[in-house]
Amino acid sequence: MNKSVSLPTLRRNKSTGASIRGSLALDQRPTRRRPKRTGATLKGKQQPVTPLEIREPRLPRLKVPKKETRNVELRGEARLLQELTSGVSSVFPNILPLRTFVEETTRILSTLGFTRDNTLAVVGLSRDERTRPLLNALSKVWGEPYVTHSLGSQCNVGPTGLKQILSHAPLQNSQSRTKVVIFACPNMACNQDGDAGWLYRPNRPEPVPTSSELVEFVSRLKAGRFNLNPHGAPHAGDPGGVEREALDPEDLEMSVMCAKLVNQLARDGGLNDTSLPAVSRLACRAALHDFDTLVRRHVNLENCDVAIVGAVQVHGQYQEFGSAKELKFDTEFVALQAGYAIVGGERRAFEKDQRQLALEFVG
Repeated sequence: MNKSVSLPTLRRNKSTGASIRGSLALDQRPTRRRPKRTGATLKGKQQPVTPLEIREPRLPRLKVPKKETRNVELRGEARLLQELTSGVSSVFPNILPLRTFVEETTRILSTLGFTRDNTLAVVGLSRDERTRPLLNALSKVWGEPYVTHSLGSQCNVGPTGLKQILSHAPLQNSQSRTKVVIFACPNMACNQDGDAGWLYRPNRPEPVPTSSELVEFVSRLKAGRFNLNPHGAPHAGDPGGVEREALDPEDLEMSVMCAKLVNQLARDGGLNDTSLPAVSRLACRAALHDFDTLVRRHVNLENCDVAIVGAVQVHGQYQEFGSAKELKFDTEFVALQAGYAIVGGERRAFEKDQRQLALEFVG
């Protein structure tokens, strides 16, 4: 007897009422079931798990501009920076960007054994807030420095201050040598036209002098308040008999600065140029001379290595229509004046190569 098969019937969806064709015979439904996702096949074999592969993102390719369109980098603020650099270079021919100056001096001094770990940096700048970029840049390289800021960036620490500097210098063991590097850097401002000495500051409608103490010194010098007498010798420290003003107790630091600059005038044989850039270089030479004298008289160079760097920090500012234009570039420069290191009692000098814009040692 043949097995009976149920006829197809119509079922209805309870929610929609639509007819659904189906069969009432349960034995005619397919018996195949979908396997569970356990990582095993139907035959029971375990498959290895493939690790997730994360590809590194590719950097976008940069399109190289054509030769005729490469001058686009000189447009906008880059063109203004080029004009500003040209104007500053006309006044200070051997300028370097501040970052380059710090990197090059660090590289040169490291060849003589001056490093952050074994050297104490002594930084003498003006107290002007515009000198902070140079101070911060030197601090990042040499660590927290011993500051000797003063009017005109002069050396006023004396033997007592020098003794304190040497006692603060790193000493790894009793057999190590003490190492000190000194930076003496007066500051000056300059715009794209080569006009130096004046700077627009925030919330001030008119430009003000960068270093008012140097402006005051020039005015006193032109008024004849300082006289050079090559035949006299007021005291042993003056090389050519400089007639000084009396020290003003209410303006003591200004009086001392003027005396130091006048002494340097006597050593230089006078000053034909009374412009502010020339006076800033004069102040740098005076500070270098005082630091050099202090080191040679009161430092035992058999146990201590000393490096002295003298430069003029130049604040570049693009000025137009009676105001300053802030650029998105770094407009701080440094003009190296002189530098040397005394290592093991031997003097090594270095100077700026204006052609290659690099600092190199001169034997």
